[in-house]
Amino acid sequence: MSTFPIVFDKSRGDYFNACLQAGEPIRGSWQATEALVLAGACQSFAVARCFPQPAGNELEAVGAAIAVYAELCSTLASRSYDASYGETVIAVVSLVDGRRHVAPVRGFKRRGV
Repeated sequence: MSTFPIVFDKSRGDYFNACLQAGEPIRGSWQATEALVLAGACQSFAVARCFPQPAGNELEAVGAAIAVYAELCSTLASRSYDASYGETVIAVVSLVDGRRHVAPVRGFKRRGV
Protein backbone atom coordinates (compact mmCIF):
# COMPACT_ATOMS: atom_id res chain seq x y z
CA MET A 1 0.00 0.00 0.00
CA SER A 2 1.27 3.48 -0.87
CA THR A 3 0.65 6.37 1.49
CA PHE A 4 1.16 10.09 1.11
CA PRO A 5 0.93 12.85 3.71
CA ILE A 6 -1.71 15.55 3.25
CA VAL A 7 -0.84 19.13 4.20
CA PHE A 8 -3.64 21.52 3.26
CA ASP A 9 -3.58 25.27 3.82
CA LYS A 10 -7.12 26.67 3.54
CA SER A 11 -5.98 30.11 2.35
CA ARG A 12 -3.83 28.59 -0.41
CA GLY A 13 -6.70 26.35 -1.51
CA ASP A 14 -9.03 29.37 -1.57
CA TYR A 15 -6.43 31.26 -3.63
CA PHE A 16 -6.13 28.43 -6.18
CA ASN A 17 -9.92 28.17 -6.46
CA ALA A 18 -10.28 31.94 -6.93
CA CYS A 19 -7.59 32.01 -9.63
CA LEU A 20 -9.21 29.14 -11.51
CA GLN A 21 -12.65 30.75 -11.34
CA ALA A 22 -11.32 34.12 -12.53
CA GLY A 23 -8.92 32.72 -15.13
CA GLU A 24 -6.02 34.41 -13.37
CA PRO A 25 -2.40 33.17 -13.26
CA ILE A 26 -1.40 31.22 -10.17
CA ARG A 27 1.74 32.44 -8.45
CA GLY A 28 3.80 31.16 -5.55
CA SER A 29 6.19 28.51 -4.44
CA TRP A 30 5.99 25.05 -5.96
CA GLN A 31 6.73 22.38 -3.44
CA ALA A 32 5.25 18.89 -3.79
CA THR A 33 2.32 19.68 -1.51
CA GLU A 34 1.60 22.92 -3.38
CA ALA A 35 1.42 21.01 -6.67
CA LEU A 36 -0.93 18.44 -5.12
CA VAL A 37 -3.22 21.10 -3.65
CA LEU A 38 -3.34 22.77 -7.08
CA ALA A 39 -4.09 19.41 -8.70
CA GLY A 40 -6.95 18.93 -6.26
CA ALA A 41 -8.30 22.41 -6.98
CA CYS A 42 -8.08 21.76 -10.71
CA GLN A 43 -9.86 18.42 -10.36
CA SER A 44 -12.64 20.00 -8.30
CA PHE A 45 -12.95 22.80 -10.87
CA ALA A 46 -13.10 20.27 -13.73
CA VAL A 47 -15.81 18.24 -11.99
CA ALA A 48 -17.91 21.38 -11.48
CA ARG A 49 -17.43 22.47 -15.12
CA CYS A 50 -17.98 19.04 -16.69
CA PHE A 51 -20.86 17.95 -14.47
CA PRO A 52 -23.03 20.92 -13.42
CA GLN A 53 -25.66 18.47 -12.12
CA PRO A 54 -23.83 15.72 -10.21
CA ALA A 55 -25.10 12.20 -10.81
CA GLY A 56 -22.69 9.85 -9.06
CA ASN A 57 -19.09 9.01 -9.94
CA GLU A 58 -18.00 12.35 -11.42
CA LEU A 59 -14.88 12.59 -9.26
CA GLU A 60 -13.72 9.15 -10.40
CA ALA A 61 -14.52 9.87 -14.06
CA VAL A 62 -12.63 13.15 -14.06
CA GLY A 63 -9.83 11.45 -12.12
CA ALA A 64 -9.51 8.89 -14.92
CA ALA A 65 -9.24 11.66 -17.51
CA ILE A 66 -6.73 13.55 -15.37
CA ALA A 67 -4.61 10.40 -15.09
CA VAL A 68 -4.41 10.25 -18.90
CA TYR A 69 -3.45 13.94 -19.12
CA ALA A 70 -0.83 13.36 -16.40
CA GLU A 71 0.66 10.45 -18.33
CA LEU A 72 0.77 12.51 -21.53
CA CYS A 73 2.45 15.41 -19.70
CA SER A 74 4.92 12.97 -18.15
CA THR A 75 5.94 11.72 -21.59
CA LEU A 76 6.51 15.35 -22.61
CA ALA A 77 8.73 15.91 -19.60
CA SER A 78 10.73 12.74 -20.32
CA ARG A 79 10.99 13.69 -23.99
CA SER A 80 9.34 10.44 -25.11
CA TYR A 81 6.07 12.00 -26.28
CA ASP A 82 6.92 12.28 -29.99
CA ALA A 83 7.70 8.57 -30.31
CA SER A 84 4.20 7.64 -29.17
CA TYR A 85 1.87 10.54 -29.92
CA GLY A 86 1.08 13.12 -32.56
CA GLU A 87 0.69 16.87 -32.06
CA THR A 88 -2.95 16.43 -30.98
CA VAL A 89 -4.24 13.42 -29.07
CA ILE A 90 -7.95 12.63 -28.97
CA ALA A 91 -9.37 9.73 -26.97
CA VAL A 92 -12.43 8.70 -25.00
CA VAL A 93 -11.78 7.75 -21.38
CA SER A 94 -14.29 5.67 -19.47
CA LEU A 95 -14.53 3.78 -16.21
CA VAL A 96 -15.78 0.21 -16.37
CA ASP A 97 -16.00 -1.63 -13.06
CA GLY A 98 -13.62 0.93 -11.58
CA ARG A 99 -10.95 0.40 -14.23
CA ARG A 100 -9.86 3.08 -16.66
CA HIS A 101 -10.24 2.38 -20.37
CA VAL A 102 -8.78 4.64 -23.05
CA ALA A 103 -10.22 4.40 -26.56
CA PRO A 104 -7.82 6.17 -28.96
CA VAL A 105 -9.46 8.34 -31.62
CA ARG A 106 -6.50 10.22 -33.10
CA GLY A 107 -2.85 10.99 -32.45
CA PHE A 108 -1.73 7.63 -31.03
CA LYS A 109 1.35 6.11 -32.64
CA ARG A 110 1.21 3.18 -30.21
CA ARG A 111 -1.23 1.77 -27.66
CA GLY A 112 -0.82 2.01 -23.94
CA VAL A 113 -1.99 5.11 -22.07
